[in-house]
Amino acid sequence: MADDQLHFASWQRNEVFDRATRVGPRLAGKLALTLTDTDTGQAATGDAPFTLMAAADVGGLKPGAIRHMAPAPYVRDAETTKLVHLDLRDPDLPWRYSPVLAAGDRLAPWLALLVGTVEELVVEGGTVTRVEPSVLVAHDLAQSYRWAHTQQAGSGETIARIVSPRGTEPGADGKPVGLQPQREHVAVLVPTFDDAGQPMWTAAGVLQPGARGSLPAFHSWRFWTAEAGDFETLAAALTVPPAHDVGKARLHYRRQVPADGVDIDATLEVRGAITSLQQPETVQPDLLAAVTSDLDLLDDEIEGTIGLPHYGRPWLPEPDDAPVGWPHDLNDDPRFRGSTGLGVQMGVEAQEALMDAAVAQAGALREAGQRIGFLALGLLAGGRLWDRRLPTDPHARLALLGPMTARMPAAGGGTVLDRVTSDTSPLVPGQFSSAAHRLLRDRTATTRHLAGGGVDRTGALAWANQPDQPADRAPDGVPHVDAVAAQLGLPTIEELFEIDDTWLEEVMAELDQLLDDFRAKYRDGVRSGEDPVQLRRDLAEPLFAELQDRLEARMRERDLPCSASGMLTWIGGQTGNDLFAFLGQVLSDDGAREQLDDLVRDAIRHCMAGRRCRELVGQRRRGFPCEVIVDHSPGPDTETVRPIDLVGLSGIVSQAVDPRGPRPPAKVRLCSRLVGVDCSTLVPTEFPIGLDFPTWSLLQQHDREWLLPGADSLDQDSVTALQTNPTFVDAFMVGINTQFMSEMRWRDLAVARTCTPLRMFWGQVDHTTQQRSADIEPLAEWATAPDDPVGALSHQTIKPHDPANPDGSRLVVVFRSDLFRRYPSTLVYLVEDDTDDAVLTERLTSPPQLDMPPGTPDPEAWRRDREHVGPVFTGTLTPELTFFTFDVTPSTLEQYWLVLDEPPAELRFRNDQPLDTTSAATVARTALDQPTRVAISGQALEDAGLAG
Repeated sequence: MADDQLHFASWQRNEVFDRATRVGPRLAGKLALTLTDTDTGQAATGDAPFTLMAAADVGGLKPGAIRHMAPAPYVRDAETTKLVHLDLRDPDLPWRYSPVLAAGDRLAPWLALLVGTVEELVVEGGTVTRVEPSVLVAHDLAQSYRWAHTQQAGSGETIARIVSPRGTEPGADGKPVGLQPQREHVAVLVPTFDDAGQPMWTAAGVLQPGARGSLPAFHSWRFWTAEAGDFETLAAALTVPPAHDVGKARLHYRRQVPADGVDIDATLEVRGAITSLQQPETVQPDLLAAVTSDLDLLDDEIEGTIGLPHYGRPWLPEPDDAPVGWPHDLNDDPRFRGSTGLGVQMGVEAQEALMDAAVAQAGALREAGQRIGFLALGLLAGGRLWDRRLPTDPHARLALLGPMTARMPAAGGGTVLDRVTSDTSPLVPGQFSSAAHRLLRDRTATTRHLAGGGVDRTGALAWANQPDQPADRAPDGVPHVDAVAAQLGLPTIEELFEIDDTWLEEVMAELDQLLDDFRAKYRDGVRSGEDPVQLRRDLAEPLFAELQDRLEARMRERDLPCSASGMLTWIGGQTGNDLFAFLGQVLSDDGAREQLDDLVRDAIRHCMAGRRCRELVGQRRRGFPCEVIVDHSPGPDTETVRPIDLVGLSGIVSQAVDPRGPRPPAKVRLCSRLVGVDCSTLVPTEFPIGLDFPTWSLLQQHDREWLLPGADSLDQDSVTALQTNPTFVDAFMVGINTQFMSEMRWRDLAVARTCTPLRMFWGQVDHTTQQRSADIEPLAEWATAPDDPVGALSHQTIKPHDPANPDGSRLVVVFRSDLFRRYPSTLVYLVEDDTDDAVLTERLTSPPQLDMPPGTPDPEAWRRDREHVGPVFTGTLTPELTFFTFDVTPSTLEQYWLVLDEPPAELRFRNDQPLDTTSAATVARTALDQPTRVAISGQALEDAGLAG
């Protein structure tokens, strides 16, 4: 809470105390009292004496009297620079039982808060059984008026507070000593007056409990202090010393072979993952050429020998052949080859953990590969048998494969057998059974006596495929009603009711085509993996709309009085189901499709015939059932049972089970069960492993010196400006991926040969997705541009926002201090500098805006123009070494200020501040702990970082 929202008062007590005087151990007085008789109006006056309760009359506090304690009970990291206090709910409680009168702003409370170590202060039960004189001296009752006050916040609520002065006593240097660090402390609330109304102890620390015989303890708690100091003292101790050679190391390349004329003794500069702002050391070209040429000879492949690894495989077939670029640098330059070898070493150190993660990600990859291999062998054998043993005649092939149709799913639901033996087919299911196949086999007991020794199965199937002839419209010898009407010159029922069956068939053909189109969409969606139930729901509504539009247009074409919506509503009622559910069923079920055709046909016939029927009949005989006449009028002669195309059916069934085809059933079934594995080509399965693993943590565990060379030389309480090193990251990531890929292949894990399983070095979190981001592009992408050098911007996944940043390095600020170990929530950020002091002051004192506002129209413009820049990555090398990475070009550091904000904390009072002891209110105001913000000049950081 801001200081201007708090109001402190030195004391608060009822006005009755203004009428009291000290009488022995208590305050007493008189109140002028006037009594008036309301009936007679007579009045009498006099004084009413009163005596106020004092500390001697109090045996304890109610359980709810205490509101808050600071530090909280049993905390382990209490700050030594903060005063101990407790808050009381009743704002007048600290002075309510004081047997003394106020002297202006000074009024001694009847309660005091004693604080001491467990050796100095012992509380047992409700009594202080031991208290060292030093504790009582530190709590001088002559100054007790300073350590109790009231506080009123902006909300209007008033609380009372009692503060312990322990820690304000001066030390040998004259400065406040504070609380003892890393010690167990006891705080106890005690009365300050005895039964006689005298101070409970003297200024010399002599306890005088009076008739009580001991010092009562109304409340107590324990806490432990942390190390000496707090955020403010730790931040004030920070310095910016010269960086010298932090982030750099020396590499000695020595090789002497007199017989070959080799005599090289070179010292080169090598840099770690975090490196200096200083420019890289310039190497003499002839010396570097000699070193790289010698190393190039050493890593040549010699048959029958074990040589140096060739970094770049398997992403490049021959990385040693590259004359320039990253393959050349990693193999022939010892500065980069050493960093790559460090990546190999980390891959060896962490191989078990990495393999466990890879195996967990691969899942049942090995088992899937085994099943794919079995399937490939089975399809190959089945294809050979198919070519050699399957009949070429379509009818014989259908007779052989016919029993399969009972288990073969058809598009839109059901089985193929259900489709070819439906109500519109003359065939029956038994004709395709294995029993029928055995019955009609040649030379069996039932067929060997037939002519030719067997049954012509092709002819039998063709005969069974013929539909029954329709019955005559009239019995023999009896004329049909249409013939009688023709003899009498009367119209037929169709002509009388003006039923145009030709036009009706055109309408039905149009609607059939519409249904075919929607059923095709449904089948395509099911094949692509969509949920059939949801797909039917999604297609039913547009099918209804299209049917309604087509029917409405056709009704207007003949000026028919029926509405399409009314006809579809009638159809829904006839089905006894929800219309949209029925239309969804039409998409997948042939029976529902046929039912819809019949209902639409009936609805149109009713519409055409109903009007004419009412014109002829309905006006003469009210209530005459025209619908009955229309329902029983003969429709057009349509053949409902049609023969099946047996040759076409044979081809479809053969193609569906052909093991040589692109989608044999065994392959479809296996591939549908293998999730995340491509089995379409039936080649050995390889999986592109990709682990969410920041590899810098391996260096932190096993070889911390290479994260920041020379880190141990950093001064205590120092701040150093450095930068990330993309060349080290590139070399390290090639090495660890090379080792990890070799380990996975060695352990027979079917990993894709050119994948990049580890792409994270820092693994900074993308706060928009809440996931870690890769640092490098896949190494297969590097292989497309082998001439790019190590550390090239094209190798980095996260590009810098500053287009002037040539190599993608980022600013790193390293702290060697206990500050972040003790205050891990410290907010660290950069503030853009400004030549106008007023603008800069406003930026440094205003709350930082580190997060992009939601809905920002131009994120890039916001990043470019922001005044506060937060870190993109934070890491810890040791408990006292913490670094922060900023997406800022290191060479522009002078344009910023580095700011540290103290973590938000509860209201506390300091024991190391100069105090205004005029009253308790002035003590509270001057001791109040204000939030600390530290700003360090970016120019000073850059100058120190460049200092050698």
